[in-house]
Amino acid sequence: MSNNPLIERTATGQPLTPNHYNTPYRLLNGYVQNEEHPDTFAIPDQVILLYIIRPGDFVKLCFIPEAQEPGEDDFGAERMWVEVVKNRGYGDWTGTLANTPFSDIYGIHAGDELMFSWLNVIDYELNPALPTIEERIAELEQPRKRGRHAR
Repeated sequence: MSNNPLIERTATGQPLTPNHYNTPYRLLNGYVQNEEHPDTFAIPDQVILLYIIRPGDFVKLCFIPEAQEPGEDDFGAERMWVEVVKNRGYGDWTGTLANTPFSDIYGIHAGDELMFSWLNVIDYELNPALPTIEERIAELEQPRKRGRHAR
């Protein structure tokens, strides 16, 4: 387990993302969880998360209640799907909750908007109505136009 003092943890040691938005839930830091448990906790490739995911796709996040008491088991965590609505840049997104939470302890409901980072994504599902992963990669490989004075 990482001893990084900047990483907050649950009572049983699961890494969390800081709660900058004062929500009644926290999001699991899947990136750190994968670094510490690579054989049992797989996450999507970082390139997929930073360059391929786009609005309309779905990502899975792990929600942990903010009110969980120290020493309490992490059984209150729930994995839920979120539809990506906006790419805010640098691996940060806005999305809407696609699931109905099992419990009200998270203070969110299906359709609610939330913000999250690529560090929180533990799975993804590309929208079949959007370009395929191969088409998205081809788009990335095309040369970009530079400004209005480019030749």
